[in-house]
Amino acid sequence: LESQTLTEVNSAYPKMHGCSRETFLSLRPEQFVHPDSLPLFADFVDAVRTGRVFHSEAQNIRRDGTPFDIEVYGFPFQYQGRTQALAVVRDITKRKAAEAALRRSERPYHTLTSMSPVGIFQTDAQGQFVYVNERLCHLTNMSPADALGEGWFDAIHLEDAAYVRRAWQKAIESRQPCRCEYRLRDHGGKVTWVIGEARPI
Repeated sequence: LESQTLTEVNSAYPKMHGCSRETFLSLRPEQFVHPDSLPLFADFVDAVRTGRVFHSEAQNIRRDGTPFDIEVYGFPFQYQGRTQALAVVRDITKRKAAEAALRRSERPYHTLTSMSPVGIFQTDAQGQFVYVNERLCHLTNMSPADALGEGWFDAIHLEDAAYVRRAWQKAIESRQPCRCEYRLRDHGGKVTWVIGEARPI
């Protein structure tokens, strides 16, 4: 750790960087770690030196100068009385590209839902709200953060809450559409009748 020199690598790690094992073992960290990720490399060394496990995403540089995304785990271990670092590194370039493509594809969807005159929500497989549009926040008089999870139940009129919760839970368990007519009640006491409909996708 003191010299920050590589002592051993498997065959996949040099190949990931586009060079031979012999060439890679001769490199200094600043020759294969992206400049923007050097502070993370310092955190990696500090974590291992103090006996902690390290985990982060970062960027390295191939020998042709191409940056690529990686996920890094660092583990301390003792060898010949000295603390050494074991790094497990995975190339996540394809995953990061897929995530970026998904964000681009979702942008028009979120633009449309934010402009929609009806309340729109999205849940996870357990029925927890993970997205609400502005109109739904207006109807419930809630912030997005307050409406997420099961927070939206707080906006349902007390006389309708048990009925809606039963119908909602049944739909989640059976993965069937859910359609309920009920009342929303905001903090000021205003009551609004709505029809809520959800379908699994």
